[in-house]
Amino acid sequence: GRKKAKQLIKDFFVVQIECPIDLCEERENKRTDKAGVQNIYNRARKDEIKIPGLNDKYIKEEKPLIIINSDKLTPLESAELISNKIRNI
Repeated sequence: GRKKAKQLIKDFFVVQIECPIDLCEERENKRTDKAGVQNIYNRARKDEIKIPGLNDKYIKEEKPLIIINSDKLTPLESAELISNKIRNI
């Protein structure tokens, strides 16, 4: 995972996106494109798949470049924060 990527990539940074699990599930249920991913939360509750924060351990990054709270920011606001942070490295 991340540890190996950090070893291989010179300028490796983690953008940590945080969101309450219930909001993640609500957003998945509202998706119209589905992107080939459907019912992931129901499948995780049946232990068919693992979802960090639901039925698998969520490992926070020790020193993320930035933390985005996607329940408080719009996608555009999030992108602007990330872009500004990267420009100032």
